[in-house]
Amino acid sequence: MISQAMTKKPAYYFTPGPAPLAPEVLHQAQAAIAPKQGPSILSLSHRSSAFKDILEAISAQCLALLGLSDQDYQVLLLSGGASTQFAAIPLNLLHSTSDAAAYYLSGHWSKKAFEQAQSYSTAHAIDATQDSITIPDHAQYLHQCINETIEGIFTPALAHHKLPLVGDASSMLMGQSIAHQDFDMLYACCQKNLGIAGTTLVIIKNSLLEICSDRAPKTLQYQTQAQKQSCYNTPDTFSAYVCKLVLEWISQSGGIAHFDSYNRTKAQRLYDFIDESDFLFNSIPKSQRSIMNIPFHLKDTALQTPLIKHLEHHGIYDIKGHRSMGGFRASLYNAISLEAVDHLIATLEIFKDEHD
Repeated sequence: MISQAMTKKPAYYFTPGPAPLAPEVLHQAQAAIAPKQGPSILSLSHRSSAFKDILEAISAQCLALLGLSDQDYQVLLLSGGASTQFAAIPLNLLHSTSDAAAYYLSGHWSKKAFEQAQSYSTAHAIDATQDSITIPDHAQYLHQCINETIEGIFTPALAHHKLPLVGDASSMLMGQSIAHQDFDMLYACCQKNLGIAGTTLVIIKNSLLEICSDRAPKTLQYQTQAQKQSCYNTPDTFSAYVCKLVLEWISQSGGIAHFDSYNRTKAQRLYDFIDESDFLFNSIPKSQRSIMNIPFHLKDTALQTPLIKHLEHHGIYDIKGHRSMGGFRASLYNAISLEAVDHLIATLEIFKDEHD
């Protein structure tokens, strides 16, 4: 008798997050939850030496992969998603609501960060569609979203050496080579390329950390969390453990350079198919296209529902576009295989042939 496991069809998830884990990471995490001997990772105390070792390993691996010095930067593991940092950033980096910050608005998430900053600062919007940008002289930091997950837009570091540069790197950190050293602060929720939901990494320069305000709630204060090794309050211990496993997997696989090349190969293969297609299109200029999140649309929108059903029939899930954009979106994070992209392309070709 053939077992159900042997007959089960492969499933490919192109979700923007929480994203799939690499199989080897998933197996390690599963084993740690229910070990043959000893306590489960789920009951590990955040005050234990074992958890302290996990945090130290995350910090060391993270900085090494990014090419940053532990003499210049600190790594914090903070509860909540990256959206929590939309409020924490102005509360930490500015000392009053009259202090100013500049926000480069390239898409959905940078606009969300700007909206939050307006509650805690004098926030100035910089329109990314303009050929040149003007930053107010009195701004005390510049914020950008490096990769807009919803629109599929990538923006290189806006290096402005007179101002600290803060980057939302949620959907591309550890998956794409950028000028990490140009940023005074980077932050990223873990559920894209760093693990599972529940924790956000904040990588902050010591020179910026030293001048942070204390007007934020204690759990959101960077200085407090740095002094307490990210354990002022109980962190998400399991999410931290998975983050450690993922960073080890990235390092053992060849680091960011390897995944940058791999992700570009995946993205280019899909972009080429879309661009050469007579039934799909992507409207983002090629110079701004993300290699992590690829939105695309049908020229005949009446085929939207049939295509979704077709994709799911062939084992492709979570590819529907964000409600604000419509269409489709394939997120190609580190753990998404080239095989998955090829399967997506082949499935789209089948659909086209059936509807010509």
